[in-house]
Amino acid sequence: MLNGQLYRALGRGGEPGHYRVVPDGRLCGCGSRGCWEQYVSGNALVAGGARVRQAVTGRGRPLLQLAGAAPRASTARR
Repeated sequence: MLNGQLYRALGRGGEPGHYRVVPDGRLCGCGSRGCWEQYVSGNALVAGGARVRQAVTGRGRPLLQLAGAAPRASTARR
């Protein structure tokens, strides 16, 4: 809100997930790169966990156990 009215940036109001936080970062569904959403949304956190499981053999085991030993069972519950 700005001066009692909804402030819109690029036609969007209330879209802080699309603020760029990483220059030349991950591609976002909005077409931009480095949006906050690509690093902290539920889907981004699940994808990060999957990368850890794949990259760190053995040390990623606790994450795998939380998913019930099924890597694709990982979710970002609210």
